[in-house]
Amino acid sequence: MKIEKLGKNHRKEVIGGLILISVIGVLAFNLTTAKYQGIEDIELVTCNRKHK
Repeated sequence: MKIEKLGKNHRKEVIGGLILISVIGVLAFNLTTAKYQGIEDIELVTCNRKHK
């Protein structure tokens, strides 16, 4: 088995691949997280009595 040093072109491909995987991971995380907000209406005072 012969051990060869990585060339500059191969190193750029590896770095580009890592950046691409990172971007895809961040996009997947952002698109799959829930983006909703629960809003509730609470009536604090309800008075149905008629005034005399």
